[in-house]
Amino acid sequence: MVQEWAPATCEGCEYAGRSFRTFDRILDGPTSERFIDPWVRHLTSLGVRSVTGHLVESLELGPDGRITAARARTAAGPAHIDSDWFVAALRVDRVRRL
Repeated sequence: MVQEWAPATCEGCEYAGRSFRTFDRILDGPTSERFIDPWVRHLTSLGVRSVTGHLVESLELGPDGRITAARARTAAGPAHIDSDWFVAALRVDRVRRL
C-alpha cells in the first residue's frame, strides 16, 4: 500500500457530461483497499513512479494534443514534471479547469 495516497471514494463515473452510478457499492470493502492499493502495487511493480504531494496548476500539450508535461506547486516550490504518460487522479471538475 502506498501510504501517501489519500483514501478514494468510487461512487460512479462521468462520461460525456452524464453521470452513471454503475460502480456504486460493487466492491467488498473500502475503495482504496480493494481497488486503488492493488493498482498502485501493480503499476509500481512495472516501474511506474507515482508523484504525490503536488498541486497541478496546468498541463502542457504537444502539437498532437497529448499531455507532455505538468506544472505543479509543492512544499519545496514550483515543479515541472515531464513524463511519457500521466494519470489524472482528480475529480472531473478539477481536470476540466486544467
